[in-house]
Amino acid sequence: MSESKRTITSTTAHHTELTPWPIEKSNILSGDAEAHGTVLWQSENKLLCNGVWSCSIGKFNWEYTWNETFYLIQGKISIAIDNADAKEYNTGDLVFIPNGTNTTWTIIEPVRKIFHLESPTPIEF
Repeated sequence: MSESKRTITSTTAHHTELTPWPIEKSNILSGDAEAHGTVLWQSENKLLCNGVWSCSIGKFNWEYTWNETFYLIQGKISIAIDNADAKEYNTGDLVFIPNGTNTTWTIIEPVRKIFHLESPTPIEF
C-alpha cells in the first residue's frame, strides 16, 4: 500500500498574488480585459483544479472546455450564453457554467473570483 502525502493548501483570496493569464486578443470585443490568475491546487491527472482569477473592465468571448463553479469575491459582471440575453452577477454570487457553453463576458467592475474547474481532458495553464 502506498502512502499519500496529505497537505492543506490555503490563501487569502483577496490578496493572493496573481500572474498574467492573457485572454486571446481575437476574443476581446472591447476594453482591456486584462486577466490574471493562479492555481491553488490541481489534481495529478490535471482534470480538476481550483484557484483565483481576476480581470479588468472589458468584454470578451469565452468557450468553456470544462465545467466551472466560481464565487465572486469582488466586482460585477454579466454573462450571455450564445449571444442571448445576459445575466448580471455581483460580489457574493456563486455560479456554475457547464462544459461546452459559449459565453460573452462583460466585466462591468473589476472582478476577482475563486474558481473550481472539472474537465474531461487535462487542464493546462
